Amino acid sequence: MQAYPEYAVKLGARYGKEVDKIQIIGGQKLVNPKIYHDFTQTLVHVFRNTVAHGIETIEERLEAGKEEKGKIQCEIIENQEGFIVRIADDGRGIDIDKIKKLAVTKNIIDQETAMKLSDEEARKLILADGFSSAAYADEIAGRGVGLYAVQKEVEKLGGRVEIESHVGMGTEFSFILPLLTAI
Repeated sequence: MQAYPEYAVKLGARYGKEVDKIQIIGGQKLVNPKIYHDFTQTLVHVFRNTVAHGIETIEERLEAGKEEKGKIQCEIIENQEGFIVRIADDGRGIDIDKIKKLAVTKNIIDQETAMKLSDEEARKLILADGFSSAAYADEIAGRGVGLYAVQKEVEKLGGRVEIESHVGMGTEFSFILPLLTAI
């Protein structure tokens, strides 16, 4: 995970965005790296999506009354169950109506189901296989496999994903994982 802060800054520059260097805080407990390796490798997709879809351009941020540089935080919180990896940004947030429309267009769900979804269920559509909100795919993002891969790794570990988001304010991913000691 130590490579992600610099990666996010470089990726932001590639997309014409300014991103503050990410600080990874918490997580003093030692874990078996073999058990969590695949999960931590898939987190690159969360950082990609945060930069590509969440953080706005400098112009958009200034128009919204925000600082030029987008902020991304990564925190590891220990709890009774195990630990939580929380990745949050101060970007544009998730537009639930847009997500529902895209999911219907991509045949992930039908219109009737989309209308019945709670906000939490609608946000989780971004984890579906094949879901992407990108207008086009490039070599970095837009193919609809990244967040699905993260979801699958979390499930393999017996964990769960929670997503909080507010339009114009940002998005927070929480990966709640058990503390496993054997493979």
